[in-house]
Amino acid sequence: MSAFAAQILPSSAGLPGATEAGAVYFVDRAIGSIFAPMRDSVRQGLADLDTTAARHGARQFADLTSDQQIAAMKDVEDTPFFFQARMLTILGVLADPKYGGNRNEAGSRLMRLEHASSWQPPFGYYDAQLVAEQARAGA
Repeated sequence: MSAFAAQILPSSAGLPGATEAGAVYFVDRAIGSIFAPMRDSVRQGLADLDTTAARHGARQFADLTSDQQIAAMKDVEDTPFFFQARMLTILGVLADPKYGGNRNEAGSRLMRLEHASSWQPPFGYYDAQLVAEQARAGA
């Protein structure tokens, strides 16, 4: 899955890719929980990529050259596996880090997003009335 993800979103020009973002850790957690219905399809698709690699004399998909990996991926790009694995990879790069991906905010850097907290009242029920009074008074 790591080699697949690296082809979907490679690192380039100093920007992080799926590998740096830890997308495979997100995928692993996701197919073990919320995306469990995709588990068998993803596993079978990865096994099929390894079978393709064997036809090229490699032990597994990750052992293929980059061009061979891309060719193998093009052979399956119209399958549910490809759609699911690509989607999970992208989610893993962009998701909240607490779900296993987007390590060190790599996805945020890739998208050139700057996270900044923005706090403005009312913060809760306890100050909503005060804020409303201040607004009416023009304060």
